[in-house]
Amino acid sequence: MEQYGYVGTILRVNLTTKEITTFPTEKYVEGFLGSKGLAAKIYWEEIGPEVKPLEPENKLIFASGPCNGTGANSSGKGSLAGKSPIWYPVSSFTHSTTGNFTPTMKRAGFDAIIIEGKAEIPSYLWICDGHVEIRDGRDLWGKTTRNTRHMIRERHGNNVVVACIGPAGENQVVSAVVSVASNQVFGRGGFGAVMGSKNLKAVVVTGKGRIKVANPRGLLELNRERAKSEAIKIDEHRTVMGKEVVGKPWEETAACNYGSVGAETQIRDMARFGRVRIKPNACENCFVFCRTKFNWHDKSQQDASVICASNIGFATGEAIHNKFQKKMLGTTSYKYAQVLDDLGLNMNDFSQLAPLYGVPGKFDENEHIEGSLQGGDWLYQAHLFGILTNENTGLPWEKFGTDEFIEQLLLMVTYRRGFGNILAQGFRYATQYIYEHEEFGENRKDILWIYQRINGKAGNMGCLENGHGQYVPNPGRAIYTAMGDRTGSEPEFMWSKMLKYPSAVPEVVREKWLGDGSNKILDLHYWGPEVAHAVIMHENYCSTIDSLHLCAVGTLNNGGGGVSAFTNRSVAFPSDPLFWLYHTPNGASEFLTQIFGREVSYEECVETGERITNLVRAIWVRDGYTTVADDFWGCEYDSLWPMQFQRKDPDGVLFTDPDGFKATRADYYKERGWIDGVPTRATLERLNMKYVADNLEARGLLKG
Repeated sequence: MEQYGYVGTILRVNLTTKEITTFPTEKYVEGFLGSKGLAAKIYWEEIGPEVKPLEPENKLIFASGPCNGTGANSSGKGSLAGKSPIWYPVSSFTHSTTGNFTPTMKRAGFDAIIIEGKAEIPSYLWICDGHVEIRDGRDLWGKTTRNTRHMIRERHGNNVVVACIGPAGENQVVSAVVSVASNQVFGRGGFGAVMGSKNLKAVVVTGKGRIKVANPRGLLELNRERAKSEAIKIDEHRTVMGKEVVGKPWEETAACNYGSVGAETQIRDMARFGRVRIKPNACENCFVFCRTKFNWHDKSQQDASVICASNIGFATGEAIHNKFQKKMLGTTSYKYAQVLDDLGLNMNDFSQLAPLYGVPGKFDENEHIEGSLQGGDWLYQAHLFGILTNENTGLPWEKFGTDEFIEQLLLMVTYRRGFGNILAQGFRYATQYIYEHEEFGENRKDILWIYQRINGKAGNMGCLENGHGQYVPNPGRAIYTAMGDRTGSEPEFMWSKMLKYPSAVPEVVREKWLGDGSNKILDLHYWGPEVAHAVIMHENYCSTIDSLHLCAVGTLNNGGGGVSAFTNRSVAFPSDPLFWLYHTPNGASEFLTQIFGREVSYEECVETGERITNLVRAIWVRDGYTTVADDFWGCEYDSLWPMQFQRKDPDGVLFTDPDGFKATRADYYKERGWIDGVPTRATLERLNMKYVADNLEARGLLKG
């Protein structure tokens, strides 16, 4: 029987025994599609609650979806999964995504790669058209991510894709990423540290294989249809997603990543003065170009790129140092982004956002920041509160926002020197350490308040990262932050209203995909079953597109009715409600229909996403999410910290009403078929996961 969308083979590499084996894909994708779903199924079978994140028994799972390698629009992303060291004290399943690696992995002959054990010496994997070797990587150890890719390409040619770690991963810093290209990383989850714990420097893939598609002509026509757009002329004014957009020349829009936040103005001005050359950059099969690639004319930072938080970089720190007086900042922000990238550290754990929202100084209980905050805000606020000083950190805080401060901070963390060794173990660990040690002063207990403001999810597993997952407060986002396993806001536009970017989705379209009454979710103070249902549909559909694997940002533009306000493109997408009534939000069912050669419905995709979401929740339960109580972090789950229920908007109204939250969480549990956060046997068996229910029951964890 012809197999469409898959290679049909999964690779397993044991670094300890040096054994290399393969087995069929089919068992793992039936009902789970691929990528996130495939990785979750493997995790359930192979990574138990006794496994520690940085021990050889943990596994790295690189997983592709059926859309990867087929040419489908925005299908360049894939997953890296395993047990994450980010969470503390409970560790569990996390999946991270980035572009270009998994399509090439499929062309090299494999739908997924499972890496287990620990190499005796620093090593790298060489995978070429089905041929696999564990090679000596001692000459690569200690090199930056950029230099590692350069050395490997000199050895194996320019057609390879390299997933590698930098010095941060080698030293098992939990903020470490796995880098595929400049600012293109498997960033969430701390898998750079897991890779370093295995003495694995890189995974190198290349291949010429073809992924079979049942209806290639139909897929091509679908690509054209869903990518329809209309150019906005230079200086033309349009309202896109409630925001005024002005058409700009391409070289200017290339500097404007994700709207008018951060440092895009400074790099645009530097381009005008001839100091830097910029151009758009995108993943395979994507027309959104959400990254900006740049080269400085002084030959520094060659072949660098930025996206989202890395475009913001340290611009706010630089502005603080200059007391917000300079209209055009220097290159510090971009140097910061590239040093982070070279060392292999997660940008969102170190960049700073609060000053962008008009709060450059110390937080107080009345601040009204409506957007997300990041790790750099935790660090700077701890200094403003008098907790972190020159004496107890060894950092020159009077030089905050300068190249000197940045270099000292990042090298201290990467090489685990002094205070850097505390930060290297993660923000949750650092928060508890500072709280409990007198050398951080009489205000040290405020560090917990600062952490809870920046990472709002309560209990033994926080949000996956500081920042994403806590966008503009609204009931849907509050429930999703408390419940969800996925971070980021996409495709939130479909159901949520953000204060800064009102939803442009017509009411009739929202009700088509989310059901009657779903437009109530646009009321930022409404709590009820419609909110719970919207969050559930969002989670299910995200699990589906993360398992195809389609990029949420790229396909969001395919169906956003003008979401290009967030991207580098001076275009507007079709806004005719009739078009989006008959085209699913991200195109999952349409793409699968052409790839598989059979009709795949939207409802089937949502059910698959529901199955994956429930499996991930079952993994969390098995790993201790609902049962482990910690003396410091408590035993709360599926909730927010108490301080999050006290925050008010500028009109004095609670952002998150505690009674409304609890009632809507109960609605969520009821619709999900969960009891106190645990899927019931009936729910799991309805989704063909009796084996999961049996396992949880045997462990005394099943409820109902």
